[in-house]
Amino acid sequence: MRRRRRAPRGESIFELLSDISLSALGLFLIVFVIYAVLFDSSGASPQENERLRSRNEELDRENERLADENTSLEEQLADAGDRAEAAEQELLQIEERTELTGYYSGDIESKLYARANGCTGAFTTVYGEQNLLYIGTTNTIVYSTVYPGHGELTYRFQGELTGNVFESDDTQYSRTQALEACGNPTQNRIRVEFYDDNAKVYFLDGTIESESKPEILRRVT
Repeated sequence: MRRRRRAPRGESIFELLSDISLSALGLFLIVFVIYAVLFDSSGASPQENERLRSRNEELDRENERLADENTSLEEQLADAGDRAEAAEQELLQIEERTELTGYYSGDIESKLYARANGCTGAFTTVYGEQNLLYIGTTNTIVYSTVYPGHGELTYRFQGELTGNVFESDDTQYSRTQALEACGNPTQNRIRVEFYDDNAKVYFLDGTIESESKPEILRRVT
């Protein structure tokens, strides 16, 4: 077997130093690369943080703007709903007033007192006709009683219709020369309950007829 020639001692030392130098250089390069990467990252991180912070503030402002718009739209929607409901109620009231508009009539029995404005003492029972005209467009009732041979009393009531019930808040009164109502006719108030084919009439102060006894008038038109 051939023996390998042994390198001189000086040559081995040189090779060892060369290997050590290369290893040290490689280690230095690795450390340099790592440091460069870390330095670059640490230098870019504040910029990235600032960009993210600015973006976050921008998103917050946009979210606040959208929330304000949403609140405004909800308020507008609520207002529109209220207006629509009010319009619907007004339409229903118009329909009710239009439906109830008409002429009602019936017989009436009253007392004719001998003493003017007395409403006491001797009286004569008289019979006549009572008529009621409801005008829905103006919420007006014209109510009259006609007693053949004696005269006529007429009331004009202004009021409000709630459902099928009319209640007056203002009264105008007129009469023929020979006939006059008892009490203070301008203070009379009326309540009328309308039904499909008739109307119940109540005089609220009782100077014409008792409040507990309504006059029932049939619908003519």
